[in-house]
Formats: sequence, C-alpha cells, structure tokens
Amino acid sequence: MITHALAQIIPGIGFIGAGSILQARGSVTGLTTAATLFVVASVGMAAGGGLYLTAAFATGLILISLRLLGRFERKVSLRAMLIAYEVTGHGTEPVLAELSRILASEHKTMQGVRAATTDGLSRVVFSFEASDVEHKEVEVLLHQSSVFSSVRSLGAAERE
Repeated sequence: MITHALAQIIPGIGFIGAGSILQARGSVTGLTTAATLFVVASVGMAAGGGLYLTAAFATGLILISLRLLGRFERKVSLRAMLIAYEVTGHGTEPVLAELSRILASEHKTMQGVRAATTDGLSRVVFSFEASDVEHKEVEVLLHQSSVFSSVRSLGAAERE
C-alpha cells in the first residue's frame, strides 16, 4: 500500500515539473525548477520513510548545488536579464527607428516601450532581454549612435 502511494508521487511531480518548463523565443526556462521539484519530492519521501539522515544530507547537497549552479550561470552569462534603458533624441520616430535598427542587428526586440515628447526632445523608455555579454554589446551600439542625445541604463532584473 505504501509503495503504491510512493509510486504515484513520481508521475505527479513529473506532471508539475513539466508544467514549470516553458519554451519561448528559442529558449527553454524552468529546467532547474523542474529538477529541483523532483529532488525535493525525493527528500520528502526519504523523510517520510524515516531516513532522516539521508534526507538532511540530500537537503544540504541540493542547497550547495543550487548555489554553485547560480554562481556558474552568472559567471558565464547564461542567465537572461531584462534590461531597461532611457534614450532621448530629437523626434520620436527617428529615435524609435534607430532603436529598432540597433536591437534588430543584435536579434533583440523592445519590450514595454513608452515614449513622451517635451519641448521637441523625445524620451523613450524600453527594455529587452539579453545575457550580460549581449547587454554590453547593445550598450556600446546605443552610445555610438548619433541619433540619441543621451543614453541611460535604468537597471536589470534577472530572468530564469
């Protein structure tokens, strides 16, 4: 009876894990989340079966592994970031056209675009997804453009 109940945990967690995996724009996210769900379910089964030392050891190993994996991802710039910028220039159309040209050359698309014009100067706030290396390449191109009066980074937020 108990082994039958434990056997049902595996497909249940597999189903939940599969739901956490997303594919969009050529990238897959949620693999670490799915794997962590599976491992945590295993720790729960070990603890439920009275294997407390094994469960505690596995928990420590999981925490250390996730911490090291996170550091490795940041070091090799694998993790995508949502980076926000503010650019100003004369005329909304030329500014947006130049932004589109620069981002298209790097195979990036603008997200959350907001534009406003005050006293003939257009201010455009936008964001795009990129790794740290890709972000630096786009930043160089933004600063090199003669269309923009100013370019200012508004920060970045990590994506899974």
